[in-house]
Amino acid sequence: MTALIAYHGLRTQDIRRLQLTDLDGPRLRIGGRTVLLAGPARRRLSTWLDHRAARWPATRNPHLFINTYTAVRAGTVSHHYVLQTVGMAIQQIREDRILHEALATGLSS
Repeated sequence: MTALIAYHGLRTQDIRRLQLTDLDGPRLRIGGRTVLLAGPARRRLSTWLDHRAARWPATRNPHLFINTYTAVRAGTVSHHYVLQTVGMAIQQIREDRILHEALATGLSS
């Protein structure tokens, strides 16, 4: 989750709504756009998918991120679950990403 937020600026609601079908190899469909996943995000997602398949092999939940509660249902993880899993404010990570991009591209002057 953190990699998707840090590298691609996803919001909590984006994370919660993502479905397995939104992944298309190295690409991720978010709303009406498609983004090429950064290498670190792609590797972390691959690790998560391996864990998800091993932990909940029979789940029918179509969402990318699930937990013990949602694995037996079709709903999304909660807003609280995302915040707890990431361990800090999502907006803070997004703002750091935006600042880093501005500095890297010279837009901060």
